[in-house]
Amino acid sequence: MDIISHLTRTVSPAVLGDDRNPAKQNLLEQFYAIFAARLADNTTYTRFANENIARDDQGFYDRVWTDGAHRDQIARELAGKHNVDVTAARGLIAMAAPLAYHEIKSLAGTTPVPQFLNDNLASYQHHIPAWASAVLPAGMIAAPAGAHVSDTVSTAPIRREEEEKGSFMKALLPIIGLIILGALAWALLRGCQDNPEPVGTPVATEQQAANDGQTVVAADIEPASLRIATGENSGLYACRMNVGNETLQGNVMDALT
Repeated sequence: MDIISHLTRTVSPAVLGDDRNPAKQNLLEQFYAIFAARLADNTTYTRFANENIARDDQGFYDRVWTDGAHRDQIARELAGKHNVDVTAARGLIAMAAPLAYHEIKSLAGTTPVPQFLNDNLASYQHHIPAWASAVLPAGMIAAPAGAHVSDTVSTAPIRREEEEKGSFMKALLPIIGLIILGALAWALLRGCQDNPEPVGTPVATEQQAANDGQTVVAADIEPASLRIATGENSGLYACRMNVGNETLQGNVMDALT
């Protein structure tokens, strides 16, 4: 529901009469937004919720803003913004306040006025000027557009930190891989030292077996020999016999004896 448009159609003609000055119309539109935001405060509204407010009660405005400095600031700011005399601005505001109150109450129906205005805050919040934060409850002023930009900027360092962290992890992966490979190589080398493979043993064994075989063969095929030494008279002086086996040795001994 567009509350400001409704008040502009119903209240402004009653306040301005035949005066169709656009500056005054715009002044009233902005005042309606400030006025609605003030009534949205439950503490403020309960001060006169049970009163019978007359439509021509120009003192009603003083009860909505009990602080005279706030009333003066509203009139002065609106007059300066819309190039309207300050005294004329005060008169327009005082006349519009009770009429706008009755229209808002009629729009709310059975819904409490503060709840109705808070539920429809989006329909008039953008009409509220920034300076009105001094005369309104906290949270009624829309955040400036720059706030969204600052939020976006504030998240940039976080994203940059995440990107740097990701780049660091990518650079660290090859180093981790080399460490793992080194650990595997060390474990393999240590395993070889603990359980050495007898690489040279079979060759040596085979070589030794071959040599032994050659020795046996040589021993088996070595011929028998007999050395005899005689004296001056051709008498037997010494005899040395070398035979390959016991059978041959027996035969030689039999022959000599």
